[in-house]
Amino acid sequence: MKTLNQLTKSLVMAFPLVLLTPYNATADDIEQIVVLGERTTERIAVVETEVQHADISDNLRLIAGANVNKNGSLTGIVQYRGLYGDRVATQVGGQHIIGAGPNAMDTPLSYSPAIITDSITMQRGIASVTSGIESLGGSINTTLKQAHFSETTHALLSGDVRIGYQENGESKNTAGLINLSTNKAALMAYIDTRMAEHLTAADGRVITPTGYTKTQSGFSGAVRFNDATLGVNYHYNDTHEAGTPSLPMDIDFIYTHRTQLYGKHALAKGELSWQLGFIDADHKMDNFQQRMNMMPTMHRSNHAQSETTSFTIDWKNNAWTLGFDGYQSTHDATITNPNNMMFNIANFNNIKDKKISLFGEYQQHYLAHTVTLGARVKRISAKADNVSHHMAMMNPTIKELVTSFNQGDRHQNDTNTDLTLDWLLPKIHNTQLLISIAQKQRAPSYQERYLWLPMEATAGLADGNTYLGNVNLESETANQINIGTTYQTDNFMFVGDIFYTRINDYIQGMPNMNMPVNMLAKMMMNSDTVLQFSNVDAQLSGFDGQLVYQLGEYWQLSTTVSYVRGKRKDIDDNLYRVAPLNGHLALSYQGDGWQVTTRLHAFASQDNVATLNHEKSTAGYGYIDIVGDYQLANQLSLNFGVKNLTNREYQDHLSAYNRVNGSDISPMSRIPSTERSVWLTATLSF
Repeated sequence: MKTLNQLTKSLVMAFPLVLLTPYNATADDIEQIVVLGERTTERIAVVETEVQHADISDNLRLIAGANVNKNGSLTGIVQYRGLYGDRVATQVGGQHIIGAGPNAMDTPLSYSPAIITDSITMQRGIASVTSGIESLGGSINTTLKQAHFSETTHALLSGDVRIGYQENGESKNTAGLINLSTNKAALMAYIDTRMAEHLTAADGRVITPTGYTKTQSGFSGAVRFNDATLGVNYHYNDTHEAGTPSLPMDIDFIYTHRTQLYGKHALAKGELSWQLGFIDADHKMDNFQQRMNMMPTMHRSNHAQSETTSFTIDWKNNAWTLGFDGYQSTHDATITNPNNMMFNIANFNNIKDKKISLFGEYQQHYLAHTVTLGARVKRISAKADNVSHHMAMMNPTIKELVTSFNQGDRHQNDTNTDLTLDWLLPKIHNTQLLISIAQKQRAPSYQERYLWLPMEATAGLADGNTYLGNVNLESETANQINIGTTYQTDNFMFVGDIFYTRINDYIQGMPNMNMPVNMLAKMMMNSDTVLQFSNVDAQLSGFDGQLVYQLGEYWQLSTTVSYVRGKRKDIDDNLYRVAPLNGHLALSYQGDGWQVTTRLHAFASQDNVATLNHEKSTAGYGYIDIVGDYQLANQLSLNFGVKNLTNREYQDHLSAYNRVNGSDISPMSRIPSTERSVWLTATLSF
């Protein structure tokens, strides 16, 4: 009850401020809504993306149960009900995204350009087997604008031009898209450029490095004939000098080419959809250009490259969905020191991670009941080539690590299965109950398998510890149950869930008992702790929900609440980086051509921290944002807002720790909240 009381106190203390400002969020504009998906047992949370966010993952905080692990201005990692990273199936425009960096600096949602991102959708509760290959922790997809057809044979031209500015960090955004179309063919092109300086904390300190320069551009083309549509999408990402203060290195550059071919066809009283994707990413990071490092011998540069080929084919009608999908990604990462030409570490060498999967889902209506059964069978193959280290002939511990890895069995195969059952009960007095059970499995990531030398290449864990991989890891197996209820009238909606997940063979770092390796990590990484990825047992449970109440023609009240408790089952400890009890309260007003929304965000303290990860607790807090828009003319609109209205000082539990020496923020202290900031964006549509 302690955390619940703290959250209630935060809401009560700030509520008078909420009442002072009219604020709005309509279902089709700002606030997230829950709708039934294509399958009537699916409940989809939809949140419209807000234009001021440099990283669209920040929008996830409006979805009940969802949150984001922030390691920098552009590096938001999706979290849902305490699970994050590879455990959440994250797609951009329906394409599976594998980042180039071993520390998740180029997270999947960072590849979703703001100018063409309409919304983020998440399956509430247990994700369906059709939503992704690895969906143990849920499923997220962004809806992207593509080349769209007109309803006439004459060519029509349309588009958007956008400019924006945010006070904190002097963030600037210029973007535009153009679409040329007929009823048979369409072509769209876009560009989205963002740049910013370092952010300032609410207490006046400068958070370095948090500046960035990022440009995304691309085109989309489509043709249709009879009952078929064919299309191609191409996206280019160019990120430069982006700070990640919660990680041991910052982004030097990320160059990524992403291509997607797709098609839809009527077939056998159903629809056949397919897509083929390719990603080529080149990524470099270092620990000396954007942060203080006075020791040239400790300068490090990590050059990572990745290629991914993916495909999806599925056919669906009113009852069945049948599909075949998969991907193969290749990863390389080499660490050097620009001041020492002999320094060379093959961190990851020609890692090949391959997943092939068959899936099917069947839905049956019986009286007023609806039952959906789903199954997915996955074949996972992973392998790595020999590694090397420039000091292998001089240091016996390094030599032993190189020899042991190179002579070991590095080719691993797993066959995993996902099974789901959803039972939608009849509606009674505007209330409907959904009971879902599932078994989900996830194979180890390539970092968890093949990190052979003590390092922090941990897919963005950002706990400050040094890790070792484990080639012999077993796949995680989760047994899940979710009970959801939906109540809806003409002016009121409530959607709530309680859930329980037991994960056998959960992958987490455990203390390494090899003393020479620990001494090596102390010498090379100044690390007192080496954790080796191991299989343990874990449990997550909690509840989340959303309420929307229409207070007449112009006013609306909405709120979300999210709580998850993550803990180990084999020892008395908690899971790392789990969001505390939190929620937001929104009061909305919509006038003639304008609307304003005021949100109170409230977080309880988080004392259930992971002792093994040396995780620090955080205090509870609440802060207020204001967002709104004004339609100046038929084609010109303004979006505006204020972040952290009362300039509240707090520490976000999911923002991890400062890893930068010589900055205003003490090393290994939590990244603080940013100061109050006004932002304004103008969009011209034609």
